[in-house]
Amino acid sequence: MTYSGQSLVVSWTEPEDNGSTITNYVVEFGHDGTNFNEITSICDGSNAAVVSAKSCTFTQSALVTEDATFTFGKQVLVRVKAENSVGLADSHSPVSSGTALIRDVPQAAVTLSVVYVDTYEVDLSWTTLSDTNAGHSSITSYLLEVESTTTAGTWISLQNSLLTTYVYSHLTTGAPSPFSGKTYNFRITPKNIFGDGTVSTVSATTKNEPV
Repeated sequence: MTYSGQSLVVSWTEPEDNGSTITNYVVEFGHDGTNFNEITSICDGSNAAVVSAKSCTFTQSALVTEDATFTFGKQVLVRVKAENSVGLADSHSPVSSGTALIRDVPQAAVTLSVVYVDTYEVDLSWTTLSDTNAGHSSITSYLLEVESTTTAGTWISLQNSLLTTYVYSHLTTGAPSPFSGKTYNFRITPKNIFGDGTVSTVSATTKNEPV
């Protein structure tokens, strides 16, 4: 089993048919290693195209809709049994098996920190997310924004990438002027292919210009 964007791809090899053409596959899903159920709405092993390709592609959301026990972090176990005119393969000898995990938006917030403040500059850094905290899906970007100093609640995008640092200064495009002696609110949002995670915020006040 492999991932393809928000979808799962199940594929298998054709077993020995013992002289009788394979006409059908029973594709079963489970997550505890014991209980398996066929879900033909997402992978119909009797479909000629599926029999030929020996593969099914379906969205994770379709699987979860059909079986709500597949919650975040659960393994997706698959077993495939071949069938021909003689009968169905032994259920204890699956043609193929594979595992994946149910994924979701990032499950944790990053730690956004102010590492340096001066008269005309605020340096920011933040932690990265991985594994469970990332929703079992690779982080695609961290969106860093600053709140407008003239319109509360309006956020201006500064950076949307996988970088983990940013220097906000009077030289930054769109930075307000005058820059010194002001409080700036920043927020950052981790993203993956399933959506946005929890927002983290931090504030910093630049130093006043010397007199």
